[in-house]
Amino acid sequence: MDDRVCIFYIADRVQDIVNGETTAEEFLKELNHNIGVNARWKRNNPDALVADLPPIDGKKRGRKDWLSNHDREHLEEWKKKNPKFNENNIPKKLLRRLIWMQLREIRKFNNLNQNELAKEVDFTQVSISHVENGRSVPSPEVQLRIANVLGYELEELIELMKNSIDWYKYEEVIADYIKEQRANGASSRPSIRSLGV
Repeated sequence: MDDRVCIFYIADRVQDIVNGETTAEEFLKELNHNIGVNARWKRNNPDALVADLPPIDGKKRGRKDWLSNHDREHLEEWKKKNPKFNENNIPKKLLRRLIWMQLREIRKFNNLNQNELAKEVDFTQVSISHVENGRSVPSPEVQLRIANVLGYELEELIELMKNSIDWYKYEEVIADYIKEQRANGASSRPSIRSLGV
């Protein structure tokens, strides 16, 4: 279950208790039921990373879904500010690729196209394209040359690109990557490109 959805779900129920719309006992029964449903769903779908909460009984709540449209909008905003993944909880290889995919924006900011950057760093345009599409990471020597051409120290450039990652935008891709990696074992090398980035 997505922790962020779970937090909204519990907050919604606590507010109902405070408003007198339900009791703590009813909430606990509902919570136990939903935990059981999600455990069974997870057991039957072991490759899945998250399970959403099922809709609440409409007769009990007077609505088919526990999250109002207004709350749903706030949830999306909150998810964007609090992404599920970050640099500390994804594979390092994937992190390196995501970092170097941000090269495109830095290159464009410096008014360089792929060919111009490639010539400046003695690299091929195809290789620059592969870096920006997440298919490869440049060697340390090429990384230094790219940083110099763009006017940065290497550590500064990497930090800038890391801070440019839109983690919310890549959530589904990262989840699919991890799922594929788990399904194929540690020896597999799933491609970000094959996952639609």
